[in-house]
Amino acid sequence: MAHFRGTIRGGRGLSSRLGTKNSGLATRAASWQGAVEVTLTERNGVDWAEVALVHHHGAGTMRTLYDGPVSGMDGAE
Repeated sequence: MAHFRGTIRGGRGLSSRLGTKNSGLATRAASWQGAVEVTLTERNGVDWAEVALVHHHGAGTMRTLYDGPVSGMDGAE
């Protein structure tokens, strides 16, 4: 059963993908200047997010912007 859902909108309309607690969900949005990667996983019963700047075709930088609960830094909804 799906635990995570991701959507993307582009030139060909809207599309979506599902992820389970076991598979997680990862997405990458890229340009010629680099990319942003978002990964959702489940860790010890908590939905966890990692948001990072990553290389794309040799361009861009590597830097984690956020690594923590989906609910936010303080864990509150």
